[in-house]
Amino acid sequence: MFDWIGYLHLAKSIVDTGQPAAVSEEARLRCAVSRAYYAAFGRAAVYFTQIHGPEAISRGAEVHSCVAMWFKKEHGLRYKQIGKALDDLREWRNNADYESEGRDWDKCARSALIRAKDSISKLTTLDGAPPEWS
Repeated sequence: MFDWIGYLHLAKSIVDTGQPAAVSEEARLRCAVSRAYYAAFGRAAVYFTQIHGPEAISRGAEVHSCVAMWFKKEHGLRYKQIGKALDDLREWRNNADYESEGRDWDKCARSALIRAKDSISKLTTLDGAPPEWS
């Protein structure tokens, strides 16, 4: 199974090292925002399917809102925080992937890294989280 945390490490590396040099800083930072989202979303989706089974998750674009919505509706503050973080990260990822206008991408990328890392950390503390996440 793919280890989604790899995307978080990639995003952090992109923000921290500034590589590859042939790519604009804005492109690198937009990529980091996107990868940070997918690190958190991928882990959350795996958790969701472990609880409900793989057949419970849709395979279309609605999978993103479905997973976030489930976390927001679950009882417990950590679940709700994960759901909210997924919504925020997805909005930032959509901006990074589709918006043409400029913004402070460095700040956005660093915020995305923090939110994704925090969400993944919260996921590891939920009941039913796989032992290898601890």
